[in-house]
Amino acid sequence: MNVDAATPPGMENLELIISWILWGAGMVLFIYFIFGLVQAGRARRRGDEVEAPIWPLVAAAALGAAGTIWNMIV
Repeated sequence: MNVDAATPPGMENLELIISWILWGAGMVLFIYFIFGLVQAGRARRRGDEVEAPIWPLVAAAALGAAGTIWNMIV
């Protein structure tokens, strides 16, 4: 018995909205990561302690996992 998975009526708009939110959040995290790299470079030039901008990468990994999980659910 082959059953094709079909999204319920009206879910297309929700999928579109969720994908745009995930895309936007990914862009914000990417910009935040680049900003962190620039800040770390400036701190290193001044001789200050440098902390790697790891939190945007962790958040991006969680965002990627959320997108994958959402696609599996839908």
